[in-house]
Amino acid sequence: MDNHAKLTCRDYAIDGVIFHSNKSCVPIRAVEIKRELEKQLNIPSVIIDAENRKRSQGTAPALFPGT
Repeated sequence: MDNHAKLTCRDYAIDGVIFHSNKSCVPIRAVEIKRELEKQLNIPSVIIDAENRKRSQGTAPALFPGT
């Protein structure tokens, strides 16, 4: 795991981490970092996969009618 991430979690007494994985962007090592945070520091985390869409790329998701 990235030493910077580990030190940041310790220095700021992080209770948990939320990762946002944008499928349209370069992938981050979220899965690897998530495992290491849980294993080494006992910090729970979750990864939220999402897609960043523009109106020009198609219709808005049904979850947000009227957008």
